[in-house]
Amino acid sequence: MVIENVFNVLEKKNPFQRLIMESRCVDCSFSDRLGYQWKLSLLEGADKNDDSAWEDKTDWADYTQATGLESVQLVIEAGYLIPEGCTDYS
Repeated sequence: MVIENVFNVLEKKNPFQRLIMESRCVDCSFSDRLGYQWKLSLLEGADKNDDSAWEDKTDWADYTQATGLESVQLVIEAGYLIPEGCTDYS
């Protein structure tokens, strides 16, 4: 499965704006039944290749009410991805 970012296709994302993602299966047949479960993890360590350096976020479901976590699309409402203490994102 290939996951494409359909909207906000800039290299950097602005956390003050809504983030919209959509997954598309390039090599699936019409009869394939796909299920979706979006997951958000925060890098807490220095090595992004180390699985133990990632913390699963559990408080973000309220910010995905437009789509939920089991849809082909994912919308994260503006404001959730703002780092703690950040008041300006220039």
